Amino acid sequence: MKPAHGRELQTAPELPPRAGAAQRCRSRQQFCALGPPPPRTPGRADPQVPTAPRATAVRHGRIPHVYFYLDDDCENTAFGLLDLEIAVCEPAGGRSVVELYCLGDGFQAGTGTARGEALMFELRDAGGVVATVPWHWPDVVCGRSESMVLLTDLPLSGADFARLDRIALPPAFGWALTGGSHC
Repeated sequence: MKPAHGRELQTAPELPPRAGAAQRCRSRQQFCALGPPPPRTPGRADPQVPTAPRATAVRHGRIPHVYFYLDDDCENTAFGLLDLEIAVCEPAGGRSVVELYCLGDGFQAGTGTARGEALMFELRDAGGVVATVPWHWPDVVCGRSESMVLLTDLPLSGADFARLDRIALPPAFGWALTGGSHC
């Protein structure tokens, strides 16, 4: 069966073992409202998602940043994800397309990796969680800023889509790789 987004995607290969210290780090909870994509204006960059024009409705949200911290005081930043844009497209055939775009901020303490962890985007309405979208983000390479994307199908009814009004991103764990060839 072909995914609703029409593209076949391959999973990333298993990460090779790395030299250097690995420290567990944690992000803080984030929220954003969902609404229509913003219109084009000269003073603002165009939305990055959805990547193609859609004939159906789109719910769009933006989280300015998600940083992962090495301490509970949230003062020692390990790595981050900047300008997260999320688009949820109205379902067709009982499946919706979810797109995410962001920049990995590798100008912090080291390389950031999911290593089995995931960001869990909660698509919500006034009553609570309607659906969840997990994302095992690619490595945030130390000393670099790179685009990152997620494109996935989500089983979602038209009625559920119509109720969506926000996204919650609970705290998540990740790994900061420091030392060795990581930075």
